[in-house]
Amino acid sequence: MRFVQVGLSSAVATWAALTLSISQTTSAQLPAAMRNSILAAKAHYPGLQPIKYVVDAARAEKITAALRPNPIFNLQELQTLRRRDQNPDYGYFADAQRQDWLQFTKDFNVFGQRKRRIEAAERLISVAQVEIELAEYEAMWMTGMLWIDALDLHWQTLLLERALLNMDSVVQTNEVRLRNLVVTTIEVERTLAARRDFANRLAFVQAELENVKGALRVFTGPNADFDFPNMPIAPPVPVSVANLDSIAGLMYEFHPMLKAANAERNAALADLALQRALAKPVVESGLIINPQNGTPYAGLYFNVALPIFDRNQGNIAGAQTRVNRAESEIESRGRIFAAELNRLAAAMRLKRQNLDLAKELVAQNEKIIAAIRYSYLKGGTTLIDYLGAQDLWFNSIEKYNQAGIAYLKDYIDFYYQSGILTTLE
Repeated sequence: MRFVQVGLSSAVATWAALTLSISQTTSAQLPAAMRNSILAAKAHYPGLQPIKYVVDAARAEKITAALRPNPIFNLQELQTLRRRDQNPDYGYFADAQRQDWLQFTKDFNVFGQRKRRIEAAERLISVAQVEIELAEYEAMWMTGMLWIDALDLHWQTLLLERALLNMDSVVQTNEVRLRNLVVTTIEVERTLAARRDFANRLAFVQAELENVKGALRVFTGPNADFDFPNMPIAPPVPVSVANLDSIAGLMYEFHPMLKAANAERNAALADLALQRALAKPVVESGLIINPQNGTPYAGLYFNVALPIFDRNQGNIAGAQTRVNRAESEIESRGRIFAAELNRLAAAMRLKRQNLDLAKELVAQNEKIIAAIRYSYLKGGTTLIDYLGAQDLWFNSIEKYNQAGIAYLKDYIDFYYQSGILTTLE
């Protein structure tokens, strides 16, 4: 199984060269409020707090792994029970009437079991630390997406407010015309109905915007403020095709999900080494003091299980399976992310073109609605013509906003899938 192998120093240098200008572009192009909200999630999202205890638990496991076995003390007393069997020259409980066994032993990990336990625990600490990094990364991405949802509703609010303002002026004009018998009651009712429709939609969107802001403040803190831009924003497509290939390779070093998979693989390898070490016997050895009927004896104690039948075969096979699974996970995730980067890069180029075309259409409809509105207020055209032009104008701006939102979501997704989101500052 072949993986992308990049030396750490060269990888850091290459990654820095590729992402420095990109991250600077992101910081410059993205609204400051959006950037600040994404960064605030790392400090304020409450879901991150419980995960941090995982590292403390892993460190506690390392303490346990580093502990050495306690010495073992074994005391045995064998007393001659029948007096007729005892030496009559000594008392019943004299040392000449009994045998003592004092044994001091300790387990010795002569095949590196303790060292392997410590290494396995250290790898689990790394896994826990990457879990925190990954959780922060997910929170940043979710914050960015929620911010874009709120931005979408903000733009809808602005559009509806503008449409409502236009209808207010038309209603006022038609009410004057009705008094002067220039228009009919039906025409006034149609303008009032159109105004009520915009007002109802505006109230709904404003309420929905407040709901999304409340959800967003869960990530950014209760006092977060959102200064949404009033015009669709379109940062440039982040990377060229050449840079895309390089970033896809460097993801193995820097993407939090791939770092997590790599940490899992390292932990599995450490566990495999531990299980192989545990297949070797633990030696128990020590000193024996054995006075027998007043005669002192001393010797050495040595105890070892012969690994004939049980050589930890099942745990070794299980650990090897976890290693294979982790390596397969790294490779499969890398392929998925690389394919997704290519898809997102192509989608962003198309959506950027669509956004530019939508902007041109908005400019055309702005001129059309202005001309028809002026003509209608002067009595030069009908209400049907005006409402039709207004629908075209409204739909063009709505599509323009939707194109901007779709582009921004792919933009944030690209930074999420590539790992470049970690460079946001």
